[in-house]
Amino acid sequence: MVISCCAYGCTERYLKEGPITFHRFPKDEIRRKLWEKQLRRENFISNNNTRICSKHFEAECFENEHERKRLKPDAIPTKFELPDHLQRNEKPIKRRIEEGECSTVTVVSAKEKKFRYIGDFEEKDMESPTKARKLLAIAKSYKEISKKKIQELIRRNGSLVKKVLTLEELISKMKKKALISDSAGSVLKENRPVPEPLPHEVLISIHTVGICGSDVHYWKHGGIGDFTVKKPMILGHESSGTVVKTGNQVKHLKPAAKLLDRFTTLVRALQIPRRL
Repeated sequence: MVISCCAYGCTERYLKEGPITFHRFPKDEIRRKLWEKQLRRENFISNNNTRICSKHFEAECFENEHERKRLKPDAIPTKFELPDHLQRNEKPIKRRIEEGECSTVTVVSAKEKKFRYIGDFEEKDMESPTKARKLLAIAKSYKEISKKKIQELIRRNGSLVKKVLTLEELISKMKKKALISDSAGSVLKENRPVPEPLPHEVLISIHTVGICGSDVHYWKHGGIGDFTVKKPMILGHESSGTVVKTGNQVKHLKPAAKLLDRFTTLVRALQIPRRL
């Protein structure tokens, strides 16, 4: 079988021990397609019998092995005599960059900036519609949170104002009824202790204080019940008070000057049964 070159316009034939050598197409699919493309032949597909001669390779594509020309693994046919309509204006294939010729380039991956708070944004971020919408959403969230905090503070402030007015009104009534002296009232207004109730104590809020004869009556806040002290307490001095025991009803009462706590009149008592 006559072996001929498959290149366009090439008439070389295989001659034993001739100066022209013939070479098979690579088995690697990628390199095979590249060789076929270099031939510029329409619908050309190579097979195991297809050969191309050495005239279409540059001299540096060969290596001599035992006085035989052998193609290098990366050799590509580039020398062809083609008509004008098959010529392509291509830039010459640049040689491979040898190892060590290229400079090392350090790529630093910038961390993506996260936007969670208003302070994370800058003026230039407003040029981006996405960032501008995100800032608007965060600002609305902050506004809603601030609004709730303000409403809670207004509610607490109103409650404290009411308690202060109630305290001053109660002290004024106690002064009019001569239950406490002016100096004791001033102490209650200016220096109110804030004791913490003990676990075994019962905290009672006084709604009304009244004297009937020799008895001192204390009514619990809300009218739940009341208890009675059979001896009057000394209410006219700042730090004075009387510890009163009347059977099993009341075991201990704090001095009168310390009955007001946290804007309302309080009494600490132990084991106070509900009056029937």
